[in-house]
Amino acid sequence: MHENKAGFPWYFAIEERTSTTKIRLVQVVATADGGMDVLVFNPETKTLEHDLAYLAQCFAPGQNVERLTEAEFHQRTQTGNPSSNSANEPPQ
Repeated sequence: MHENKAGFPWYFAIEERTSTTKIRLVQVVATADGGMDVLVFNPETKTLEHDLAYLAQCFAPGQNVERLTEAEFHQRTQTGNPSSNSANEPPQ
């Protein structure tokens, strides 16, 4: 069994500012070979999809990134609302 010394998985909410603001829920997991993989929640399909492009955003200074607990991540994916303010904001 692979020993996880880095404390994976890690969970993040990343605010993307393009023409519209969207919050992406991101999970960073350990791979069997000791590396990392990045899974991004797709609210349309309700699935996690592989996308390494978000890895740098998880750790980049100046990014709008919020570290989440496992419970927060799962609560947000189950409700379909990536925002922490689920009472006042519609799903993205």
